[in-house]
Amino acid sequence: MTRPTFNSGECYLSNKLGRIFILSLEEILGKNSLTGLMRSAELNAIINQIPPDNFDREFSSKYIAQLYTALQNLYGSNAGYGLALRAGRTSFKYWLRELGPILGISNLSFRLLPLNMKIKSGFLAFTDLINRCSDQTVFFEQKPDAYYWHTTRFPSYWGQNSDCAYCYFTIGSLQEAMFWISGGKNFQVEEITSIPQEKQVCTIRIDRKPIN
Repeated sequence: MTRPTFNSGECYLSNKLGRIFILSLEEILGKNSLTGLMRSAELNAIINQIPPDNFDREFSSKYIAQLYTALQNLYGSNAGYGLALRAGRTSFKYWLRELGPILGISNLSFRLLPLNMKIKSGFLAFTDLINRCSDQTVFFEQKPDAYYWHTTRFPSYWGQNSDCAYCYFTIGSLQEAMFWISGGKNFQVEEITSIPQEKQVCTIRIDRKPIN
């Protein structure tokens, strides 16, 4: 996959992470609607081109920003956020399939851990992989009331000043991760600060106690 010719300072994710992102959108929207979304986003160069299955850091952050801008333009903000959330939830199965062994979350020893230890070790593995495989910077924090997922370099804002639809994708991913790790329980997951508001960090809060 050839890097696009955007301005210097462009940031990238690995093709593997870009692949998960595109496959998740395709499953939610359907192939034809995804093609239309890419045309609307002026990304004709990557139509019908799933990123290769490797860790080369070639998937541009502007692809993500342009796709989410097009998603909101085509479907409206609320529906666009909803689709991003659903795509995020869908993405977790691709994380498991593509990266489960690397993350260490698909082996028996992980499944036998107490819930709190599974959450901590699982999310630390996720943040470590994202930080190593992209120009994004994320970190995980535990507090007595909740878990916190912090992002200090966010793809939608690398050269793009738009609403934080990518945050909804992340929220969906974390919701599904908690559902899977806990063995079928739902947890409240919500954005509490965003980069446009705070200019520094996007923080997502995950309640320690399940809803049900």
